[in-house]
Amino acid sequence: MQRHLVDPLVRRLLRSPWHALISRRVVLLAITGRRSGATVVVPAQYAYNGQGLTLVSKRSRVWWRNLEGGASLRLTLRGVERAGRADVSRDPERVRAALLAVGRAIGRDKLIMPVEEAVAVTVHLDPLDLGETMTGPRQAIERAGPTDLAMLAMGASGPVPQQMGALLVLAAGPGFDPAAAREVLAERIRSVPRLRQRLLRVPPGCGRPVWVDDPAFDVGSHVRSMRCPPPGDERALLDAATAVVCERLPRDRPLWAAVFVTGLADGATGLVMVVDHVLADGIGGLAVLAELVDETATSASFAFPRRPPSLPALAADALRERLRARPRPSLLWRAVRAVTSAGDELHPVAAARCSLLRPTGPRRRVEVVRTDLAELRTAAHRCGGTVNDALLTAITGALRALLTHRGEAADTLTVGIMVAGRRVAAGDRLGNEARPLVVTLPATGDPTGRLEKVAAILAASKERMSGPPVIALLTPLLRGAIRLGLYRWFMRRQRRIHTLVSNVRGPDRPLTFADAAIRTLVPLAVSESGNIPVSFDILSYAGTLTIALIADPDHIPDLPVLVAALRTELAGLGAPHALPESQGPPFVAGPAV
Repeated sequence: MQRHLVDPLVRRLLRSPWHALISRRVVLLAITGRRSGATVVVPAQYAYNGQGLTLVSKRSRVWWRNLEGGASLRLTLRGVERAGRADVSRDPERVRAALLAVGRAIGRDKLIMPVEEAVAVTVHLDPLDLGETMTGPRQAIERAGPTDLAMLAMGASGPVPQQMGALLVLAAGPGFDPAAAREVLAERIRSVPRLRQRLLRVPPGCGRPVWVDDPAFDVGSHVRSMRCPPPGDERALLDAATAVVCERLPRDRPLWAAVFVTGLADGATGLVMVVDHVLADGIGGLAVLAELVDETATSASFAFPRRPPSLPALAADALRERLRARPRPSLLWRAVRAVTSAGDELHPVAAARCSLLRPTGPRRRVEVVRTDLAELRTAAHRCGGTVNDALLTAITGALRALLTHRGEAADTLTVGIMVAGRRVAAGDRLGNEARPLVVTLPATGDPTGRLEKVAAILAASKERMSGPPVIALLTPLLRGAIRLGLYRWFMRRQRRIHTLVSNVRGPDRPLTFADAAIRTLVPLAVSESGNIPVSFDILSYAGTLTIALIADPDHIPDLPVLVAALRTELAGLGAPHALPESQGPPFVAGPAV
């Protein structure tokens, strides 16, 4: 009865972040059978003897027979996986001493079973390793923010996960070793605690989910290699990277992955980094990148794994949060009005009906347009605008050209712009602080005239932005709508925006990873996009702006038309643009001239 009903529950609890409920009295042993070679996992009560563990078992059980004469084993002790060596004794005196020691450890002052029915097991561990396990630091409470939870819920609402990534093209020379590069990556992620943590839901009354160290973390479960499909050019690499980003990350481990892509035509190596959006926004993603590249990598290392916060501590912290907040409906309504007043969100104008609003499917395709950052900035400044203003002018003009190609007309287009809530982030403080700004922009007229109008509209809208993001204020309602399927129903029928645009300012100088130059950085973000079949992710790197057009190819079959139109619009603003792939060498980081 115990083996079939109780043991499975105990094993699950000992492997969870809440192991502290029983792990001071029970250890989990992983023993390899001498005959079968199979691994048997059994829980056992123990006592700490200062140099290792003392355990007892009934003679009627058989697992201990695999340890007679001495044998190696793995064990999970207080949430940490360790290696050890064990031996077994049937000597009555040793068995009696073991029974008394284990009895005292679990609060009993008498033998917990007859001596003749028991055996004593001693597990030897490294004293330093053991001391760290028994007295390790407890982790501070790190909760997921309201916006983080909204991203998590949205990512679970459809066939496409809410994940973002970056494609790095490494100019790997003959001496580049992908295996060594994997070791470099494994070492540097120690500087980013979130990459070794899981998001854990807590019991009722303990507040929002918390980030806890994953004691079973194995970098090998996150890093892998693949060969680029033929012919190994940029098109094949983009398709391979998009497939990686669209692959949903497992929820039973830290939410990130890294894939080295070999077999490229010019000898380069691709590196695709993917994180779930619950971990970070675009600014947070750059903080992760900064900890990985050679120029800014640090040797900072954090104690790992730390014990998770106790349930009483979580409950007390949650109570303090509720007392501090004490929201009143009138104050909440005023905050919502202040936030949504930007971009006329309180009384939104419906986006014009057109073929840009179509329910999307699970497939994604990425095209890339590159332009010179300095040239585009100069063009924007001539019209009193910014780089963002110029990009939005080019994007809306390109979308209008696509509609014209389809026989449709549009004087204005409504764009959702992700506005960063911070300028920088640190590797140990990620999360989401971006907020959407919805604006209706002109799509007709000469490029410079439109740029002046776009600059004025954006400046006025940003001035009206204040307070926390609406998504943070209304997270409980949003999560409820997602669970009921209402959010996905709405997003597939919405008439608020035609497209989404995100622009992140990246490193301004060339970087290297594992001594290989990073030639190109391509932003890749995917999500359940409702009825928005094309969005734009933009990242600057070493003087080049890379614009990734992320589209549902089943609903934007004429994506090449949009790409060509965007190049034309950028040229109309006075910014040089990259030649089509067929007219230039693959993986060109800067503009082709």
